[in-house]
Amino acid sequence: MIAFSLFFIDLLQSAENDLLNENYQDKKLTVEMMAYQTDEFIAHDDDWIADHSYYQTSLIFNTELLNSAYMTYAEVFDEKLNPLSKQDNEFNPTDYPVFLLAIRDNNSGDIVLPYKLSDGTVRQMYTYYRWIPTGNYTDRFLVVVSISKEAIMTQSDIWFEITAGSLIFLTTILNIVLIMLIVKAQKTKNE
Repeated sequence: MIAFSLFFIDLLQSAENDLLNENYQDKKLTVEMMAYQTDEFIAHDDDWIADHSYYQTSLIFNTELLNSAYMTYAEVFDEKLNPLSKQDNEFNPTDYPVFLLAIRDNNSGDIVLPYKLSDGTVRQMYTYYRWIPTGNYTDRFLVVVSISKEAIMTQSDIWFEITAGSLIFLTTILNIVLIMLIVKAQKTKNE
C-alpha cells in the first residue's frame, strides 16, 4: 500500500515538473521570438537608432501580453534597469544581487530566484532574461520572464484518481487478507 502511494505521489510530482518545464520553455520561447524578430528587423532596416522608440513600444506591448498570463511575471527594462512595462507583481528580479551579476555578465540566461511572499512562503521563481537586441548596441532592453510552480494548474483526470484509489484500496484489502492467512496458518501450525 505504501509502495503504491509513493508510486502515485512520484508520478504526480513528475507530471507537475514536466508541466512546469513545458510552461517555462513556452515563456522562454516567446522571449526568444521577440528577440529574433527585433534582431531581424534591425538587420534588414538598419534602424536601431532611428526607430528605437518603435522597438521599445513593440517589446513593451509583447511583454505586457506575456505578463497577463496566469501567474507569470514579465517585464521590460531599459539599459539602466528602469522598468518600462506595466507591472502589478511584487516580484522584482533586480532586487537579487545574483540576478544583477548574471545580467551584467551574460546576454541571456536562466536563473532560479527564491521569492519570499508577504506571508513568509518562499517560491522558487524560474527566471529567463534576455538583452534585446543581440550584439553591441547602445540603449538595449532587458526582457525578463518568471514563473513558479504555482503557475501550473494540475487537475488529474477522474479515471486517474479512481484507478489510484482503487489500487490503494485493493492493496490494503489484499494485505489484510494475507496477514489474516499468515496468522491463521501460524495458529494451525502451533496446534
